[in-house]
Amino acid sequence: MYLNEVVDQFLSYMKNVRRLADNSVLAYKRDLKQFEEFLKKYYSRDEIDIKSMTKVSIMDFRAFLSYKKLDNITATSIARKVSAIRAFFKYMLIYHNIKNSAVLILKTPRIPQHLSKALDSETCFSLIENIKNLYNLEWLVKRDQALFILLYGAGLRISEAVGLNCIDLIDAQRNRQISIIGKGNKERLVPLIDTVIVALEQCVAVSPFSTQYSDPIFRSSRGLRISPRTFQMALKKLQVVADISQNISPHSLRHSFATQLLENDVDIRYLQELLGHSSLSTTQRYTKLSYLKIKREYEKAMKNK
Repeated sequence: MYLNEVVDQFLSYMKNVRRLADNSVLAYKRDLKQFEEFLKKYYSRDEIDIKSMTKVSIMDFRAFLSYKKLDNITATSIARKVSAIRAFFKYMLIYHNIKNSAVLILKTPRIPQHLSKALDSETCFSLIENIKNLYNLEWLVKRDQALFILLYGAGLRISEAVGLNCIDLIDAQRNRQISIIGKGNKERLVPLIDTVIVALEQCVAVSPFSTQYSDPIFRSSRGLRISPRTFQMALKKLQVVADISQNISPHSLRHSFATQLLENDVDIRYLQELLGHSSLSTTQRYTKLSYLKIKREYEKAMKNK
């Protein structure tokens, strides 16, 4: 068998068996196809037989990563490629008996720990109000307002938010919470405040498309489920319209949700559950962000004395 055939099998496995999100599968595909193209050039071959993958050395792996670094990609991107290669070689070992010890030596680069700057509530309310200046159609305004309020008011990931269906709104109305399938196919319950539920209700009420149980809450102008990229672009335009210099992304709204809860003394383990973090260390990054804000406010206050 050739490498490209096994890569396709692996991607199908990650999608249909491991149930990874489409964006994650696309990232694996991109990284592994780049690795395959590199090996073809590196070994001067038109195709790569999977049996030859047992002989890929640690120097070969490092040569690929060095080659990609020439594209000025970030340490995070390099780390993702290492993760993709490791997962693929693990799959080949289990399903094709292709063993390569060198891949175990491959190290993940140190990734700088940073978070988007949290938005204050005044800025968020201003942005929500300015969404009406992005569109001429009311349903598009209500859609983006509801999506913004959901991310800011419940701390969802953008992929989780756009994956909601109308049945989820029914559940929210009854139980004041929604069930979210997050990373790693893990389920968690997220409580919703009235403001979020009302925004979702308004979004569905003015939608020009079907709102049956299985229909998506958030639709594109063509009636399809909205993509995360569409909302990311809308936020970029909103940033200009609202004349805000601070960078705005779907994840910065999630950061803002987490930071405000911490600053109001919410227990970090409760926040971990709300955000769907598998590791507490991931949630603890927000404590650093919160501390830095407190430190800045303290220094500013002392200067005014």
